[in-house]
Amino acid sequence: MRKISTLFLLFTSIIGALYAQETIITKSQTAKKMQESGIVLPHAPAPVGSYVPYKRVGNLIFINQVSLVDGKILTPGVIGEGVTEEQAKQATRQAMLNVVAILNQAVGGDLDRVKQAVQMTGIFNTSKGYTQHAVLMNEGSSLLIDIFGERGVHTRATFGASSLPINSPVEIQAIFEVE
Repeated sequence: MRKISTLFLLFTSIIGALYAQETIITKSQTAKKMQESGIVLPHAPAPVGSYVPYKRVGNLIFINQVSLVDGKILTPGVIGEGVTEEQAKQATRQAMLNVVAILNQAVGGDLDRVKQAVQMTGIFNTSKGYTQHAVLMNEGSSLLIDIFGERGVHTRATFGASSLPINSPVEIQAIFEVE
């Protein structure tokens, strides 16, 4: 009986090792790059209204996200009136991580299926006269390039608004082309 138990343990260890190697081998190149860069996607935020997290039209994926972390806005408020530029940059990065988490969901967990980022629009909850929108949006744009390389290069628009949903300092609208 002891020999059978030992053989069973050996067999399951070998199978486990093979499965682990297979998992590593089949991991997407984009996921490997993210892991090497220390980029961790959050859980994809669930919709809080009457909408879907993404919409696919042909080979395009449309996504809108704010700076949610665990169901709460990261640094809520107005940039320039209580929210610093550094906090706004962190919120922009979080919103873009949320965009990529939703995109990952849209492509079935294989970010290698993303052909390219097409268009990003950054909308910022700013005080009157604020002009550094592009500096803030660079956080999101740079993150996409860190994740996707050349496939992350995109066109972009940024602008300020007097308010955003649930008092988020940023909202990002994104369009991606996928396989």
